[in-house]
Amino acid sequence: MMLKIGLLGAGWRGAWLAHEVEKSGLGRVVAAHDTNRPFAETMLKRLDLKIPFVERESILNDASLDGVIVATPDDCHRHDACDLLRSGRPVLSEKPMAIHIEDCDAMLKVQHETGQSLQIGFNLRFHPLYQKMREIAASGKLGKITTVWVRHFVGLGGDFYFHDWHSVRDKSTSLLLQKATHDFDVIHFVTGAYTRRLVALGNRAYYGGDRDNELTCPACPDLHTCPEANRNPDNPRNECAFRKEIDVEDNEMVLLELENGILANYSQCHFTPDYHRNYVFIGTKGRMESFEPMRRVKGWQDDCRIEILYRNSTERETIRFDSESPGHGGADIRMIENWLAALRDGVFDRENPIAGRQSVAVGCLAAESLRNGNPWMSLPPVLYDHKKGM
Repeated sequence: MMLKIGLLGAGWRGAWLAHEVEKSGLGRVVAAHDTNRPFAETMLKRLDLKIPFVERESILNDASLDGVIVATPDDCHRHDACDLLRSGRPVLSEKPMAIHIEDCDAMLKVQHETGQSLQIGFNLRFHPLYQKMREIAASGKLGKITTVWVRHFVGLGGDFYFHDWHSVRDKSTSLLLQKATHDFDVIHFVTGAYTRRLVALGNRAYYGGDRDNELTCPACPDLHTCPEANRNPDNPRNECAFRKEIDVEDNEMVLLELENGILANYSQCHFTPDYHRNYVFIGTKGRMESFEPMRRVKGWQDDCRIEILYRNSTERETIRFDSESPGHGGADIRMIENWLAALRDGVFDRENPIAGRQSVAVGCLAAESLRNGNPWMSLPPVLYDHKKGM
């Protein structure tokens, strides 16, 4: 059976996920809506996709759709997902689940009331590297996991986040949501435990400034000398990265205590020369560390692998992974295939939206901590938790 899928938001991410649906052989995106139709049409054309554009209400009211992908801006996720769930459409919503904890709880409430499936696009859960790390952590090879260290070098922070709405709190809350929601979820995914409490530090060390909010790169007299200028005329992210309205941090550190006592730290910087993630999980018998290919810097760290060291041993175990597959190392297509198969078979991951809410809770509370004198913050209980009879 070829599933019929709708798409809300056909920009960079939405168009790519539509491409993965086509590639899967399990479904087709038959209708799309985007408020910036010219750009969306350009994105779809680049991927050789011919998807008819319709009004938003048409997607809400189309009973023939088997599911809908929500890839609209982060502050729209609650509104779009809840409307779709109420209209009887299963939803795959891009991460982060939303930009406020109460938004996530509202989405869980509507899911509970409608009985529809709500899944969050945690594609890294489908990357073989992180699946293997979870398997190793659960196997006991490292002993009892006690410690997690995560470093995120965001070498394309300007290109991705400071030329548009991502850099304004009203639209994103914090980049500890848009960017770090993956990392908080991987910490939870690999250890099997959610965060209990946290404290954070952060500042805006590079981006933002005194430039006019209306200034765009094409109109800027410094276009050819600015280190952050967008010189690609086809890229609509061209608002000045040093404009006055920018009020999200570009440099953050979070300390977390998980529910099982594991201690973790997370660091994120948006103006590094390189672009990659690095995870370390330490147990009483050994530790494992992940390595990703560095974007922008070649010849130093070019492969994707896990290294494992054991106490009282000089041996090192190396596990390598394919890093050439497009779409986050092939994680995107695996996530889409999983979602489409779930739609087909009627079997859904009920923990997934809970995980989405918990990663948003970490990001929101970390932003609150770093902006208000660095107090420790405790995660509020999950409402409509399936473990409690949802």
